[in-house]
Amino acid sequence: MKTIAIIGAGAAGMMACATICESDLHGNIFLIDKNSDIGQKVLLTGGGRCNLTTGLTDIKEILKRYPRGAKFLKYAMYEFSPEKARKWFLDHKLRTKVEDDMRVFPASDKSMDVISVFMKIFDKHKVKMLMSNEVLSVKKVRDGFELDLQDRKLLTVNKMILAAGGGSYEIAQSFGHTITKLVPSLSALKLADPMDLAGVTVKKAGLRLRYGTDKYEYEGPFVFTHSGISGPAIFALSALAAYADFDDKNPAKLFIDFAPDLSREDVLQDIKNEISSSPKKDFANTLAKFVPKSATSKFKGKNAAVGKNEINKSVEFIKNCEFAVIGRAGGNEFVTAGGISLDEVDPKTMESKICHGLYFGGEVLDIDGVTGGFNLQAAWATGRIAGVSAVN
Repeated sequence: MKTIAIIGAGAAGMMACATICESDLHGNIFLIDKNSDIGQKVLLTGGGRCNLTTGLTDIKEILKRYPRGAKFLKYAMYEFSPEKARKWFLDHKLRTKVEDDMRVFPASDKSMDVISVFMKIFDKHKVKMLMSNEVLSVKKVRDGFELDLQDRKLLTVNKMILAAGGGSYEIAQSFGHTITKLVPSLSALKLADPMDLAGVTVKKAGLRLRYGTDKYEYEGPFVFTHSGISGPAIFALSALAAYADFDDKNPAKLFIDFAPDLSREDVLQDIKNEISSSPKKDFANTLAKFVPKSATSKFKGKNAAVGKNEINKSVEFIKNCEFAVIGRAGGNEFVTAGGISLDEVDPKTMESKICHGLYFGGEVLDIDGVTGGFNLQAAWATGRIAGVSAVN
């Protein structure tokens, strides 16, 4: 009779456990977590609605949303794609919906409904849930692993899945695994001069961040804050540049294209046409077609009074507005760049290449995605593969 322990009851751990439950395993399943309830972080995602995956279907496009780990994820993503994840949840009576920005939520908008899916599975299959219980240490024994638990009990299992995020690093290291450098992934950015635009939202812009010889690009929506700039596109850009150590002494340069779908020539011609057709209109209002009006206050006078030099400056402002980035601010603190080195894990099984019978899932791995359901999708996919493999 096989016994499997899953350490960590987050997204990856829950999916691994559910997968094992629904297999033909004859044995005991232990789900261990230091929290009192399962899925604590899952409950908080998507503003409490649970952005559980993405509505995108092209796997190649989906993998582009992972600054780190895309190549490693390829097999798992095809095996348990966002479409398959949504079908799995539907098979368990959870309907989902795709919003305009391609984020997927429960149709009920209640993250607890996602957790309830797993609770029903665990109850049905009599999973031994050891909540409020931390694993103090693990050692390899002849038939598997011996876990020393916080409640002073020793638990011997044949196989073990580590899916407790940062809480799994120490255990992984005890078996010889390497933990890559850990840094925040999804951050807001602090600007030297935020232009007093707090609260101003831009629905779509082209963003380029340059730090030394490194360049990062992303396109999407963002919002100005009191200290800088935030929002989905900024989180994605900061993830791409997670290891860039810019600060007020060594700032990065951010270039914003407020009209990414138009060339410079198109913008210039549009401005000239507006000046010609509405000479008495404020020039600032003319530019408000391309940028938030509150950002155009430095452009004074009527259209008729604007010279060539001022027009060229306005085009540069619209297409290549430059800011100095002096640091990072709060963002999605749930996501960290870094983790267990992917060279030490088999991407088709999630099994350790160092220690037989040890598997990994979720954020413990050196994988991170941008916002939009990609991090939960990676957790579902890797947890699913780990669960399938641990049974075999």
